[in-house]
Parts: sequence; structure tokens; C-alpha cells
Amino acid sequence: MIETTRLYIRPLTAAELEQYVLHPEQLSENLEIKLSTNPIDNELKDAIINGFLPVVNDKNKNYLFHTLWIIVEKQSNTITGGICFHDEPSKSGEVEIGYGTDEAFRNKGYMTEAIKALINWCKENYAIKSVIAETASSNFASVKLLKNCSFTQDEIKDNNLIFRYNIDKML
Repeated sequence: MIETTRLYIRPLTAAELEQYVLHPEQLSENLEIKLSTNPIDNELKDAIINGFLPVVNDKNKNYLFHTLWIIVEKQSNTITGGICFHDEPSKSGEVEIGYGTDEAFRNKGYMTEAIKALINWCKENYAIKSVIAETASSNFASVKLLKNCSFTQDEIKDNNLIFRYNIDKML
């Protein structure tokens, strides 16, 4: 688990991922946290069922790079969103992240805090040289978030912007 001033950022196990999708109230009870008022959207359900769950128990893979990390706001003890890696770091030391903030918690700096903490975790624990993130060019909030986290636009791909953060930078 990663802890910041206002947040706990916690990777979910395979059993917890299943609970998050199928029985969120059970996950809430087991972890003693409050769920967001937003239901899990279909895109996240699909990512968990078809992306994370098939590989999270693979002993040849580092599950931390194949699961959802929930972001819990300490004061209310509520899930504010999630963050994940798209795979383990490449041979060149690059890793991609994805993220989402529940609507009620947007524009409060939680995701900025979470991304910065995750980058510091990568820096301290793994030989990661850069973190990339892809967002729609029309997603102004996400573009602003990445710029606030010192990412720089690296390329444009199919109407999406690819941002990069070089780990040797200081946050």
C-alpha cells in the first residue's frame, strides 16, 4: 500500500478484484471502506474481468502491474477512483498507467496526488525509466492532470495524446 497525506492507494488481490465487480458491498465490508456512489462502469468491469483477472494470479508475473489500485480518501474512508498499470515495465524501463476519478471527487487534486505517489513508488522499487499515459485530445481535464504531474506530450496517435514522465525528474 502507498500512503500520502490524504490518500491510501492499495492494490487489489484477485479475490478483491472479483468482489469489486461482483459483490462490491462485500469488498467494502472486508476492507472496511466506503464505496463510491458511482457504480463501476462497463469499461472498468471489462478491464477487470478480461484484463486483470486472467493474469493477476500468474506466478510468472508481478501482480502489482496487473491489478487495479484503489484510491481511498482517508478522511471519508471512501474510494475516490482507481489507477493501474497496463503491463509490467518494458525492457527499456517504460510502463503505462491508466486512471479514473469518481465524479464526486474530481477537481480536488486526488488523482494528481495518487499519480505522483505511484511514480515515487516506481522510482523507489523498480528500475522504471519512464511512465506514459494516453488520453483523448478532447479530455481537457486529463491533459491538465498530466501536465500538473510534469508529464510532457510525447506524440499524437489516433486523436489521442501520449504523455511521458521521465523518472529522473523530481516531483
